[in-house]
This record gives sequence, C-alpha cells and structure tokens, in this order.
Amino acid sequence: DFEHFKEEFLGRRLPEKRDEFEALRKKQADLEAKKASLVDEVQKLEREIQAQDAQDASRQSGVAELRREVLAEAERTKRNLTEVESALAAAKAEAATAQQQLVERKDRLEQELQRVTADSDAERREFERK
Repeated sequence: DFEHFKEEFLGRRLPEKRDEFEALRKKQADLEAKKASLVDEVQKLEREIQAQDAQDASRQSGVAELRREVLAEAERTKRNLTEVESALAAAKAEAATAQQQLVERKDRLEQELQRVTADSDAERREFERK
C-alpha cells in the first residue's frame, strides 16, 4: 500500500513540482535580468551625478572667482571714492579760502572807493568854495 501510495503521490506531485521549479527558475531569471537592469541604471545615475558634481564644482569655482573680482572691484571703488572725497574736501577748502580772499579784497576796494569818493567830494567842495 505504501509503495502504491508513494508512486501515485510522487507521480502526481512530480509534474507539479517540476512546473513549480520551472516557474521559479523563470522568476529567478527575470529577477536577475531586472537586477542587472537596475545595476546599469544605478551606474548610469552615478555617472550623471558625478558629471553634475563636476559641473557644480566648476560653477562654484567660477562663482568664487567672480566674487573675488567683485570684491576687488568694490575695494578699488572704495579707494577711488576716498580719493575723490579727499580731493573734493581739498577743493572746497581751496574755494572757501579763495572766496574769503575775494570778500576781503572787495571790502578793501569798497573802503578805498569810499575814501577816494570822500576825498573827491572834499576836493570838489573845496574847489567850489574857492
């Protein structure tokens, strides 16, 4: 009985197990193909990331260089502004001095004119009196 049961059971189960085994082998092959595809995709993405990192580093380098240039230009501009402000202050001081000298000369000339006018009026009165 046992032998008969064994043969009958194995006879029915063996084709099922064989089909199951083939299905598992196919599934394994599909998974390995998918794994290979995913590995390729990961490698591709890693290469893209490396390329992007290189571009980013290049851009950062360019930005850093541009920043240094801008800062240097700002420093030159500050120095030039300081020089211009100093020159302007000196010019204002010189103009103020010149204006003061002109005011003083005008005052002297007005005093001289008043003196000459007074002398002239005095001489005219003297002349008219004679």
